[in-house]
Amino acid sequence: MLDNESRMITFKQGALIIHLLAAIYTKDMGFADKVKSLSTMGLAPKEIAEILGMTPGTVRVAKSQLKNKRRVAYGKNRKVG
Repeated sequence: MLDNESRMITFKQGALIIHLLAAIYTKDMGFADKVKSLSTMGLAPKEIAEILGMTPGTVRVAKSQLKNKRRVAYGKNRKVG
């Protein structure tokens, strides 16, 4: 059984591997496509920001802009409510 310190090291190594793979996967993409792809993979804005060297706020704004573009593309540009 692993002690707490060993678990933390293993967790950090796993996180590093995920970040490296995400960076390699998205290396030839534009910023919006990177955000879209990484978000689709289930990464949180904070994680995406760390990978891309941005702030979480920048990532959230990009996600919001992508969502608005998708609404307009599918004719759902009106807010209901």
